[in-house]
This record gives sequence, C-alpha cells and structure tokens, in this order.
Amino acid sequence: MAKRLSGILGVSRIELDARFWGLNWTEASSEELSEKVRQATSAHGGAAANYQGKLGTFMWAQADPVVWVNP
Repeated sequence: MAKRLSGILGVSRIELDARFWGLNWTEASSEELSEKVRQATSAHGGAAANYQGKLGTFMWAQADPVVWVNP
C-alpha cells in the first residue's frame, strides 16, 4: 500500500522496519529511529510502511493525512 501511495503522491516510500533494525538485528532506540525517519521525510514527506511503536507520537504529529490499513 505504501509503495502504491508513494507513487501516486510522488513522495518517497519509508520502510520503517529497515530503519528500526540494525546490524545483527539490533533495535534502534526511539531517538535513533525518530531521527532516521525525520531525515527520510524532511524533503517532501513520505508514505510509511509498517508500524513501529518506538516512534510513539512522532509519526502522528508529522503525518497528514494518515491512512491506516489493517488486513
């Protein structure tokens, strides 16, 4: 869904899992993850794929609009 939306909207697709997991499957801290997402969305926003609870309210505060798909 994020891939398709990013193409329609002309924004980058942001794969949250790829920013959450580091070498040897180590988890990024909340601060590290927020900074990675901030960098990824700084230019023109983006369409995020996957949910990452460590972002807390960061994504909700940045997002406009939000499309939640629960298969």
